[in-house]
Amino acid sequence: MDTLSIVYNIISSTVAVVIKFATWFYFTFLPFVIQYIGIPLFVLGIILAIGFAGGTLLFTIIFFIFMYFFIKGTIFSSNP
Repeated sequence: MDTLSIVYNIISSTVAVVIKFATWFYFTFLPFVIQYIGIPLFVLGIILAIGFAGGTLLFTIIFFIFMYFFIKGTIFSSNP
């Protein structure tokens, strides 16, 4: 065999391995990861964000109500 055919065989076999790996990665591994890991983590993140936002809103509303009654009690019932 001459040198050119040896180099061609090495390059073609390397490209074939890369194409086989890319096909496996994009059509087998990546959909599995997205379906069974990515989507549940995304949904969990949405639930946590709603929970944290709801807790913050609840705390803010309770704080404003408390401050309203505190200021109402201290300013309007004080004896100067």
